Amino acid sequence: MLVLGLGIVLGVAATDRQDANGGAPVPAASTVAVTRPAIQAKVPDACVDSVELADEVISRLTRNVRDNRLAETLRAYTIASQACRRAASP
Repeated sequence: MLVLGLGIVLGVAATDRQDANGGAPVPAASTVAVTRPAIQAKVPDACVDSVELADEVISRLTRNVRDNRLAETLRAYTIASQACRRAASP
């Protein structure tokens, strides 16, 4: 409680001193506009394919469809994810 009270007193004193010196108030953080350059990345097609295949594998697993379709989709996902890693690495 003592630390909280001390912080309030110091904050009020600093504000009063700034107002007495005629300083302009500091704008609130919500009024400061931060501009960032727009960055657009090109995603390799293999990465898009691997995400779609991963969704399909998860869908089959959650629906408890564990047959050749799951095995084929999982195999295709593995190949696509490896191609994605190769395409994305520098």
